[in-house]
Amino acid sequence: MANLFESLKNLLAAAATNPIENLQAAVERIILYSRYFLVVICIGLAFALGIYAIAFIFEVVHVAELAPSHANQWRVQPGDAHPRTH
Repeated sequence: MANLFESLKNLLAAAATNPIENLQAAVERIILYSRYFLVVICIGLAFALGIYAIAFIFEVVHVAELAPSHANQWRVQPGDAHPRTH
């Protein structure tokens, strides 16, 4: 038990004498614990990307359904100066 108190006393004495090490330890802790914040951000971004992917698939299906009905509008015949618009 005395050994524990002695090591704690030495640790506190060393911490008080070197403020740069205190700053370094604080920065290390901030970097270490910031990974949990980044996990939340990455999960949110993945969720948003999934929503955008689903919306994109719906839009592709919508355009694919409209394409056959408008195919003749966009066809250019030989001799036409301009494509038909209606």
